[in-house]
Amino acid sequence: MGQMFKVVKAWSSVFKGMKTEEHSRRAKVCGECPNKSYSMFLDFIKDELKEVEGYICDECKCPLIAKIRSTDKCPLGKW
Repeated sequence: MGQMFKVVKAWSSVFKGMKTEEHSRRAKVCGECPNKSYSMFLDFIKDELKEVEGYICDECKCPLIAKIRSTDKCPLGKW
């Protein structure tokens, strides 16, 4: 439950359009990960980090555009 709270909190960064070098690095890692899947429900939320736009993590089910901006760790230990 703690990880979900961190991701929900990260949504404010998504809607403010915040992007750091760390966010870009994480987006690249997640963009190449085979454990991501497309979600048509997230496709309407546009993001500068196209690698993760419209995708969720298959491990934790978090939307990647918020997950990469959270203080949470990758469930697969990739970042």
